[in-house]
Amino acid sequence: MTAATWWKGRASYAAAVALLCWALSQQRVGAQDANSATIRLRAKWPGHPILLEAAEFLAEEDEQMFWKFVEAWSPSTPSDGSCWQKVLKAAAKFISPASVQVLQNELAMRIHSPQLAMLQSLAPSTTKATCCTAFVDGQRASTAPDLERLLQGGHRSPVLPGHSNETMQHFPFDHIYKYVHAARDPFPQMHSEHQPPKGSASEPEGNGATTAVLYGMIGTGCFRDMHTLLASAARDSNKPGQRPLRYAYRPVLLEGCVGEGSDVTPDSCEVLGVSQQLQIGGYGVELAIKNMEYSALDDSQIKAEKAAAEAEGGALGGANAVGGFDFERLIERKPHLRQELLTFRDQLVASTSEEQTLKVWDLKDLGLQAVQRIVKAADPLRMLVEVSQNFPSLAGSLSRIIIPDDIRAEIRSATQPLTGATILMMNGLLLDLDDFDMTGIQQQIRQEVRLMESLASTGLHQADVHTVLKARAEVASSSDAEVRIDITSPLHVHFLNDLESDEAYEYWPKQLRDLLQPMYPGRMPSIARNIFNAVVLLDPDTKEGLSGFEMATDVLERQWPIRVGLMLLPAVTLKRQASVTDGLDWSQLSSGERLAVGFNMLEDAFGASDGLQFVMRAAEQAAPAVMSAGEDNGITVPEWALEKAFKSAWHGALKGGQATEAAATLNPAAAWQQLVEAKAGKETLAGEALDAMLAAVDFAQQRGVARAAPALWFNGALQAKPSRRPWQQLLAYSMQTEMPRIQEAVYYAQLKDEEEDLLAAVLKMNDAASRYNARITGSSDADSDDLTTSPAASAVRQLSLSKSPLSPLSGPLQSLGYLHKPGTEDDLKPITHWLVADVASQAGRQLMLEALQHLSSASGPEGSRLALLHNPASGDANQPSLLTIALEAALQLPSRRAKLPSFVGAALTSTDVLAASENGVERFQQAFLELAGAAGLNEAALRAALDQDLRNKSTRWSSRIQAQARVCQQDFSIPAGASAVITNGRIVPVGPGAEEGVVAEDFRLMETWAKTHQLSTRVVEIIDAALAGDRSPRLPGQTSREASEGTSDEADALLSSDLSNLALTVSSILASQTLSPQVAARSLRLGQVLGQISAPSSRFEVGAPDAASAESSTVGLQLQITAVLNPLSSGAQRIAPVLDFLRATLRPHIQVLLAPQMDLSDLPLKTFYSYALPRLNEEGLPEPPDASFSSLPPSKTLTLGMDVPKSWLVEPVAAVHDLDNIRLEDVGDPEGLRAEFELEALLLSGSCVDIAARRQDEVTPRGVQLQLVDGGGEVVGDTLVMSNLGYFQLKAYPGVFQLQLAPGRTRQLYTIQSSTGVTEDPQIQGEGVEGNIRTPVVLSGWQGKSMLLRARKRPGQEDEDVLDEQPGGSVWKSMASWLGPKGEQKQKAKAADGREVELSPEEDPETIHIFTVASGHLYERLQKIMVLSALRQTKHRIKFWFIKNYMSPQMKRFLPHMAARYDFLYEFVTYKWPDWLHQQTEKQRIIWAYKILFLDVLFPLSLRKVIFADADQIMRTDLAHLWHMDLQGAPYAYTPFCDNNKDMEGFRFWKQGFWKDHLRGKPYHISALYVVDLARFRQMAAGDQLRVIYDQLSKDPNSLSNLDQDLPNYAQHSVPIFSLPQEWLWCETWCGNATKPSAKTIDLCNNPLTKEPKLAQARRIVPEWTALDEEVRRYTQQVEDAFAAQDGAAPVPDSLLQGASSESSMPEPVADGHESSCSSQSDANCLQDGSSAPKDHQHDPTEL
Repeated sequence: MTAATWWKGRASYAAAVALLCWALSQQRVGAQDANSATIRLRAKWPGHPILLEAAEFLAEEDEQMFWKFVEAWSPSTPSDGSCWQKVLKAAAKFISPASVQVLQNELAMRIHSPQLAMLQSLAPSTTKATCCTAFVDGQRASTAPDLERLLQGGHRSPVLPGHSNETMQHFPFDHIYKYVHAARDPFPQMHSEHQPPKGSASEPEGNGATTAVLYGMIGTGCFRDMHTLLASAARDSNKPGQRPLRYAYRPVLLEGCVGEGSDVTPDSCEVLGVSQQLQIGGYGVELAIKNMEYSALDDSQIKAEKAAAEAEGGALGGANAVGGFDFERLIERKPHLRQELLTFRDQLVASTSEEQTLKVWDLKDLGLQAVQRIVKAADPLRMLVEVSQNFPSLAGSLSRIIIPDDIRAEIRSATQPLTGATILMMNGLLLDLDDFDMTGIQQQIRQEVRLMESLASTGLHQADVHTVLKARAEVASSSDAEVRIDITSPLHVHFLNDLESDEAYEYWPKQLRDLLQPMYPGRMPSIARNIFNAVVLLDPDTKEGLSGFEMATDVLERQWPIRVGLMLLPAVTLKRQASVTDGLDWSQLSSGERLAVGFNMLEDAFGASDGLQFVMRAAEQAAPAVMSAGEDNGITVPEWALEKAFKSAWHGALKGGQATEAAATLNPAAAWQQLVEAKAGKETLAGEALDAMLAAVDFAQQRGVARAAPALWFNGALQAKPSRRPWQQLLAYSMQTEMPRIQEAVYYAQLKDEEEDLLAAVLKMNDAASRYNARITGSSDADSDDLTTSPAASAVRQLSLSKSPLSPLSGPLQSLGYLHKPGTEDDLKPITHWLVADVASQAGRQLMLEALQHLSSASGPEGSRLALLHNPASGDANQPSLLTIALEAALQLPSRRAKLPSFVGAALTSTDVLAASENGVERFQQAFLELAGAAGLNEAALRAALDQDLRNKSTRWSSRIQAQARVCQQDFSIPAGASAVITNGRIVPVGPGAEEGVVAEDFRLMETWAKTHQLSTRVVEIIDAALAGDRSPRLPGQTSREASEGTSDEADALLSSDLSNLALTVSSILASQTLSPQVAARSLRLGQVLGQISAPSSRFEVGAPDAASAESSTVGLQLQITAVLNPLSSGAQRIAPVLDFLRATLRPHIQVLLAPQMDLSDLPLKTFYSYALPRLNEEGLPEPPDASFSSLPPSKTLTLGMDVPKSWLVEPVAAVHDLDNIRLEDVGDPEGLRAEFELEALLLSGSCVDIAARRQDEVTPRGVQLQLVDGGGEVVGDTLVMSNLGYFQLKAYPGVFQLQLAPGRTRQLYTIQSSTGVTEDPQIQGEGVEGNIRTPVVLSGWQGKSMLLRARKRPGQEDEDVLDEQPGGSVWKSMASWLGPKGEQKQKAKAADGREVELSPEEDPETIHIFTVASGHLYERLQKIMVLSALRQTKHRIKFWFIKNYMSPQMKRFLPHMAARYDFLYEFVTYKWPDWLHQQTEKQRIIWAYKILFLDVLFPLSLRKVIFADADQIMRTDLAHLWHMDLQGAPYAYTPFCDNNKDMEGFRFWKQGFWKDHLRGKPYHISALYVVDLARFRQMAAGDQLRVIYDQLSKDPNSLSNLDQDLPNYAQHSVPIFSLPQEWLWCETWCGNATKPSAKTIDLCNNPLTKEPKLAQARRIVPEWTALDEEVRRYTQQVEDAFAAQDGAAPVPDSLLQGASSESSMPEPVADGHESSCSSQSDANCLQDGSSAPKDHQHDPTEL
C-alpha cells in the first residue's frame, strides 16, 4: 500500500500528523529498511540476574538495605513484565521513588554486571555444579547440614584443589554481615556512615577470627538455610569468649541452581536478565561519509544562484509532496509542528536522492540555521537529536533558512563567550566530558539524587535545596584557598627586604590599580607595595634549609615583587626541653643552630641582608659536605667554614657603615670570639642572638608551625615543600595562585592604597587564624602532593549528619544541651562544635576547658555553639561517673543558660567537686549544688534533675550518656574514653595517637575551616532567605513539639536551636561531598556567565517545574541539567540523545543553550551518528540497546567507527559487509546493514612511581616489566612502564588478579611498596610487605581500572638501571620467557648445563616475526597475498602478528584455517590509545599511529625483534636475510625513498624546505617495510622519545601529514634509523623500472600522477600477483562454503568471489568462539576503481 492510499484512509489530519511525528521520533528504533543500519555491542561475559544487580545497587546505598533486601526476597515465577516490576517494588521498600527511577535506569544499562561477573569469577570451578557453596576457614560445604557441622567444629575435609586464595579471603567489595546491638535496631546491619568506603583498604581479619564465604543465589532454599546458619553464627560470635566469625556473602547464580529439581526454573524471577550474550549500551556509532569533496564548489554563478535561492519561510523548495505526503497542506493545518514536518521531509528526500551540492555561501550560517530549526520546533530536544545526528541529510534544507539580522546579532552577542563550547552541568556542577561515559553520568546522577534526598529530608523546600546544591561550587572553590595563619612578628620573622621603603624599588609604581593592567604570561607585576609576602620556614641543619636561603638570595637579586622573610627553626632546638635551654651555650649547638645564631647576630648588628650573606658564604665553604649529605637530608657545616664566613660577612658589613653602636666597636675577630662565647641569657650581642633563636622557636610552637619546616608561608597560606620541588617553583606557584585573589580584592575595593599595612589587611580579609594545627587543616603530611610519598592515613574525616543516629534533627543527638557565648543563646548558629570527651579523665576535662576558654574569649565566636558528647572509658558507659551524670543534667537545664559556660568551667576545675566525686553521692551532690547556686543557676531544678539518677529514681541521664557513647564509638568510630572535636560533622581526633592536642586558639582555626570548606555562613544565609520568603523548613518532629511548647521565649529558643541543627546538618552534607577545586571553580564561573546570558533565540527548556511544585516542600525534586552545545558538533551528537533518554526516565529540568560556530567555511559534521541507549517497551521492560540508523544515503560510501569509553576495547565479531566501505545500495539486504561488536576487554591502566627515587627523572621507572596473573596463576598479560607519566596498560576482564613484577631484572631490582589495586580512592593504599613482588587488583566496573603502583628499589640496588645491560649481554636477551601463546609448537635448544629445553616462538632466534595491519576487505585480500608470498619465499618458520582492532570478523574466522593450511603461526595484538596522548580522530591516521607509537608495548616483552610489512606488499626474497641483518646499534631499520624515477621529482617534498633543513643530509625513509630490534628499542626508551615528539608535533594539524613516516624520519637525530639497502623496497611510483629486477619486496604505492587503482596496479606490476590472488581466493571460497554449511546457510555465490573455484583439500573449520559470525566475504567493491578503498600509507605529497 502506498503512502497516499494509507493517508486517504485516515479519519483526520490530526491523526496523520501524530503518526508522522511518531515516525520521526522512532526513525532510529523502528522497522528496518534497506537504507538503515543496526549496530549492536555485546559483553564478553554473559548476563547476570537483574535481581542481583538490584541487590548490588542497594549495597552501594547502604549495606543495611542490602541485607534487608536479601532476606525479604521471596521467590516466584510470574511473567517477565511482572518480574521486572517485582524487583523494582521489592527495592522500593527501602529507597525513595526517585532512587527507584535511578535504579531502573541502572538495571536497564546493566551498570552492575561487571561487579557480578567479578564475583562469579571468584567462585571455584568445582562449585559451579552446585547451587550454594560455603567456605569456612577454607573448608567447603555444599549443604546446610555440612555447613552446620563445619560451624560446630566437626569433621573438616581438606581444601579442594582449584580453590585460590581469592575464593576464601575477604575483600573490600564483599558484603560482610555485621551485627549491631539489638537495642538500637533488631535487624543486623552494617552502617555505611562509618564503614570503610567501597574499595578501601581491606579490613583486618582479626586475630583468630573464622572466615566464612557463601556463594549462592538470593531466593533459593539452600541460600536461605545456609545464610541463616552463618548469620546466627556471626551474631553468636560477638559474645564474650567466642571466636569471632566474619561472614561474607557473594551473590552469584551457579549452574546447579537452574534446572530440573532445583529451586530456580527458567521462568523464575531469579533468572530475569540471564543470557548467554549480554547486549550493552552506553556507546556511540558514527557512519562517516568518505571522500566527500565539499571544497569542489561551483563558484561561477554564485550571484545568480544566491538570488534564486528560496528562504525557509517561503516555498518548500518544490518538494510539496514527498513519498506520498503533501507537506504543504500538513504545515497549513499543523503550523506548530512545522519544524518536525520539514525535518521528516528532508530525511525522506535524502534517503531517495543524490547529495545536494552546497555552495560556498551556503555554509556560513549553517550553525545559526540549525539553532533556528531546533528552537522553533514543538519538541526542541528531539529536534536537536535529529539535526545533530542526521546532519548530512539535513544540511541542504537548513541552508535555506533565512536568519534575521536581529536574531543573528542576539545569538552572536549572547553566546560569544561560549561559542562552539560543549558543557554539561548537573545541579550547578560541571561534568567532565573528556571521556564521555554513560556509566560515569549514571553515577553522578545517583550521587545527585542521594544528595537531594538528604537535603530534602532536613525539611528544606525544593527551591532552597537547589540553592544549596549550587553553593557546592562555592564550597570547593573556596576550599582551594588555603586556611590562612597569622605568623607575622617583627621579632621572629626576618624580612630581608621592604618594597615600600628600599631604594631598589623606589621607581616602581605604588598604585594597587596597576595590578589590574594586562601583563605578558609569566610576568609578575612590579608594584612597590608589600602586597605579596613570603616567609620561608626552614631548618638550617638540612639541605632543604640551605636551599631556602639560596632561593631568598635569588629572589632579591632578580627583584621579584615579593617581600621575603625567613623563620629559622632548627629541629634540634625543637627537641630541647625548656629546662635544657637555660644556660645553653655555643658548644652545645648544632651547626644549624650556630648558623641561626650567627644570622641573628649579624641582623641585629647590621641588617638581615648581612646575615643572609653569612649563611650563603658558609654554605659555599661547606659545599662538599652539603653535596655528600645522605637521604636523611641532614648536613653539618664545619666550624672553620662558619668562622671564615662570619668574619668575612662582619668585615663587609662594617665597611657598609650601617652598624649599631654595640657592633661598631667589634672587629671581625672580636665578634667571632663573642659568638663562640654566646650563652643563653647573657647580655651580649651573641647572647641576645641565641635568645632570639630560642624565642623564635617558642613563638613558632605557640603558633603551631614549629614542625612545618620546610614550608612556605605566602600571605598567610602555609604550604609544605615537597622534597623534589624547588623552592623557586613553589614560590612562583604561590604567587600565581594568589594573584587573581588579590586582583579581585583590588577590583572590588576590598584592598585600597590607603592601607598602611597591606599584609595585615590581606590576613584580615581572609580571616586568618592565630594558630596553625596540621591535624585540623588535614595537611599533616608534608609531601601530600608528591606522588612518591605514601600518604599517611589521617583520622580526620568529614561525615554527613543526614541520617539517624548521627543527625541532630532526630535520634539521640537531637536534644543535646548547648553552650553559647552569653547573650547569643537565641541566635541561629552556623557552626557547632561537639566535644567528644570523658570528663572523668583529666584529658577530657582539659579539652572541655580549652573549648570554654574559646567560647568566653573577648574575641570569641558569636556564630558558634558547643555541646558535650560523653564518651566514658571502656566499661564505664553503663555506670557513668557522678561528674558525668551531673554535667549532663546541668546542660539540660531550660533556664538561665547564659550562666552555664562559667559554671561548667568552674565544676571541671573545682577541687571540692572533683574530690567529692570520690566520696559518695551525698557529698558530691552537695558540693555540686553549692557551686551551681554560686554561679546563679536554678539550684532547685538542678537538684530535682540530679535526684532522678543519683537517688536511683530513674536512669534518665545514664541512658542518655549510654546512647551518646554508642554513637561516639559505633558511628563516629572513636574509641571508648578517647577525645575528639566534631565541627559541623568533621571529626578531629584528640588524645592517644594524635600528634598534637587542641588548645583554645585551635577552635578559631576550626571555625575558619567551617566558613571556607563547610560553607557554614553561606548555609545560614540560605536558611535566612528561606524564612524571609515564607518557606519555613518543616523540621522532623516540629509539629508535635510546637504543640507542647510553653512560653514564647522558650519557643524562640527552641526555634533557634532547631534552625542551628538544620544549619549543622546542611553544612555537613555539603562538606561531605568530594569535589575537585578546579571543577568547582570552573562551575562557579560558568554559572555566573550563564546567569548573565539572555538569548531566547538560542535556548530552550524541557521539564521546567510549575510554580506550585517549585514552592512545594519536598515533592517532585528535580535534577537541574544545564547544557551548552554547538548543535553541529560531535559533543551534541553524544549529549543530545542522553538528555532525551534522561527526560524520558527521570524527568529532570533541562536547560539548553545553543552556542553555534559562526561563519563556517566547511561542513562542521560529516558523519551520521547514533548513541545506543536502552528503551522501554509498551510493557515497561527495557529492550536491549543498539545503535540504529535510518534513511541513510544509499549511494554514498560510509565508514563505520565505534565511539566507546576510553576503558573499552571492542572488536567486530559479526558483519557480512565491509565496515570500512559501506554502500547501502550494494548491501542488498531489505533490513539494511547489520553488524555486531564485542567488548573484548576492559582497560587496566595506571602510573608506576619509584617512591625512593633520588632524582626527579627517576620517579617514573621506565622499563619496569609487569605481569597480570589470574586466580589460577596464569599470566594473562604483560607490559612495561613508560617514562611518560610512568604509564602502563593491560587488558583484562572483570575479576580479581595479581599485578606482579616480571621475573628477571625487574624483580631483581624492585619491590612493590603499595598500590590502589583494590581501591577506588587513590589516597587509600593497600600496603605491601618487605620484598613484595605482587599486589592484588580488582576489576569490577565498566570504567575499567586506573591505579597507582608504588615501587621501590631493593637495598643496594639504588644505582642500578633496569634497562642497563648485564654482563654477558642485554637484559632482554637474558630475560626468561614468561609468556607464550598456548598450543604453539616449541623448538628445542641446549641449556648451559646441557639439558634440552623448549623455546617459544618468541625465544627461538630462527622464527621470523612479521607485524602487519589492514582495515577493510580490500586490504585484507591484499594482506592474505602478502602472507602467502612471504611463506613461499622464506624457509624459516614465520609468526605473523595482526592488529586486532580493525580486522573484520571474516578475516579473524578465516585465519586459523589459513594458518593450518600454510603452516604458520599467528597472534592478535592490540593497544588502547592512552588518554594523556594527543588523540587522532581519523581512522586511517590511528592505524598509522599503531605502526610506530606503541612498538615497545604492543607485543609480549619476550619478543625481541619484529618486521613490519604493509598489507599491499609482495615478498620476493627470503626474509631471513632481513631478520638477521646487523642494525649497527639502531633500534630500527627503514629503506630510504628511491630517487631514480625523475617523473616524481616534484613530489619529493623531503628535498626542499623544512624537511631538507631538518634532515641535514640524512635520507627520508619509507614506512612500508621496516625491521625493529625491540630489545634495543626498549632499552633506549625509543618509544617514550617518539611519543614525546609526537605529542608536541601532532597538536598542529598541519604537522605529521604522513604520520607513520614523518615521525621516525623527524626523530632520527635522537632515535637513529639504520638505512636498509635500496633493493629491500621497490615501488614503481618512486623507483622506476630500472631497479625492479633487483627488488626484494614490491610495494603498491599510490601514484599521485596516475591515480591508478590498487588492484589494476598489482596485476600490471607484479607478474606473480595474479596467481597468488587466485590461490588465495580459491581457498577463501572453500572456507567460506564450509562455514556456510556449518552455519546452516546457503553457500556464498561464486560471483561474489570473482570466479573462485574449489579445491579438493581444506582443514576442518576450527571453532574460534565466533561461530555465529557471518561467513560470506564480498570483494565486489575491491574490483572497482579503488577510490573507495582506504588510502595507502603513502599520501599524495601534494596534500602537504
